[in-house]
Amino acid sequence: MRFLFTSTVGLGHLLPLLPLALAARAAGHEVTVATAQRNAERLIGLGLQHREIEETTEQDWRAVQRPDDPEAGPTAVFGRLNPLAALPAMQSIVEEWRPDVLFSEGAEFAGGLVADLHQIPIIRVHPGMSGDGLWEALVASSLSQIRTELGLPADTDARRLLDVPQISYFPESFERPAQRSSRIVRVRPNLSESRPAEREPCVYITYGTEVVGMPFFPALARDAVTAVHKAGLRPVLAIGHADVGEFADLGDTRIERWVNQDELLPRVQAVICHGGAGTTLGALTAGTPIIAVPFFADQPFNAERIAATRTGLNVSPGEHLAERLNSALREILTNRPEGCEFMANEIRALPGPSAAINLATTLQSAMIPTW
Repeated sequence: MRFLFTSTVGLGHLLPLLPLALAARAAGHEVTVATAQRNAERLIGLGLQHREIEETTEQDWRAVQRPDDPEAGPTAVFGRLNPLAALPAMQSIVEEWRPDVLFSEGAEFAGGLVADLHQIPIIRVHPGMSGDGLWEALVASSLSQIRTELGLPADTDARRLLDVPQISYFPESFERPAQRSSRIVRVRPNLSESRPAEREPCVYITYGTEVVGMPFFPALARDAVTAVHKAGLRPVLAIGHADVGEFADLGDTRIERWVNQDELLPRVQAVICHGGAGTTLGALTAGTPIIAVPFFADQPFNAERIAATRTGLNVSPGEHLAERLNSALREILTNRPEGCEFMANEIRALPGPSAAINLATTLQSAMIPTW
């Protein structure tokens, strides 16, 4: 069979597709990943076929931002600009390559539109929690308008997004109770074969791929480093594409642009992060306590669930952050959050990515594309 995986440009959106794409390839299926050109090197490095789709430009992003309405920009970008930019290439890819099933990352909608035009089964893969309906609510109206422009039925309630099979890596107990759904197939991420017997006297600090490009990041990172040093531990700071010169005077701090979180998280005492989906899931899987400093998108939702499931603490950004982070870190070191081991065990009990591939083959056998 042929499986097409589609993703928006953000690395945090692409990464959840990769275990599924690799599992599909290992099962003998043909795999293509359609995403922006800037992700090509990573895909080629994994031996995956890449097809380019256009992305919204930074200038277009800025043109739709509205200080009086924080949701206006993301709604316009993800609900209209991104799909319209990607549609021509996505249509060509589907018509030329003729996939049997399309795996669409939860914030990428052009793939789903083209799949509907050709009656191809679609499975949505969530980069974060699946039950909150964050992306569906954000794009429903704008995406419904595009559907009518393409000759598809309107979908103002986003039922086409909500009623298809969904894949999530987050365990059910981490979701909000009111948002849990039987439509969701939960699989575990790739797990290391062994976990270290003892954790090192280190704390991992990361604010993901977006916050590191913002002007307040250096001060934010410094506050976290200060908090870790005051707790008598060594910080491991990931700075992404930020200017390394900003952090030359941080003393005994390991500074990396990127780290392998699957290897690092099981070895550290805690992680200070933004509450992004990838870091949150990695820490939950490793049983590592989380101190979340959330800013936007799904980060506040994740931070709320981190506190509710007793897998860490939620610390709001703002004044005296270093002192508040130090206090939170000392609390975690003194009283390890009791939910960490429970959540790690729940994740480890989930089926592997091959369960999603089995779902795809079942779907395709029940639906014949219009080739």
